[in-house]
Amino acid sequence: MFGKLGRKLATFARRVRSAFLELSVHQIGIAVAVGIVGGFFPIPGLTTLPCLLLSTLGRLPTAGHIVVQALNLALAIPNLVTVPHFACFGEALWHGQLFSFHYRECIADTVAVVAQAKDAPVATIQRFAIAFLLGALAWAIVFLPVMFPFAYYTSTIVARFLRKHGSHPASSSTAAATAHASAAALAALSSSTSSSSSTTAKKAAAAAADMKASPKP
Repeated sequence: MFGKLGRKLATFARRVRSAFLELSVHQIGIAVAVGIVGGFFPIPGLTTLPCLLLSTLGRLPTAGHIVVQALNLALAIPNLVTVPHFACFGEALWHGQLFSFHYRECIADTVAVVAQAKDAPVATIQRFAIAFLLGALAWAIVFLPVMFPFAYYTSTIVARFLRKHGSHPASSSTAAATAHASAAALAALSSSTSSSSSTTAKKAAAAAADMKASPKP
């Protein structure tokens, strides 16, 4: 079981790595920023929606969507941890009490409500619906405009440094070009070999025909 899971994770990791190599530095910055910002959307289970929306607005290719969803999955647990903080910050924004709001009490009450979700999920959702909306408000007003440019510029700087001092997609394209050239050379060699073999066979057939046509002594 674990071996099969490990193989799937390894395959997924290789796919994400190849997706990174297919993207430009600008596209990597957009994909990382979208994955981080969308992955922290404070309504659990709906993080894929802002990821898809922001990816579409950023005009990311398929490889970019793979990177975004990989970051979205990686941030699942941190997202759950930060939901009460977003909810309380959104409530402080809503009431205009950013500096006088009792954050500790709010977070403690929010965590207590979430802890009851297992016993009464419907009642918890109804009670926590306003908190979800206030958290989404804080995410849209504060987190999105602050974190998106920060994640974009940071990831582009890192990607540009790695492209300059590490592996570059051009190396993979060069390897592919070398492989194509080798294949073409082998095909040409095979073609010349077959043509020479055909010429030799024709000469042998002609010699045999001459022998048959010549009169016997």
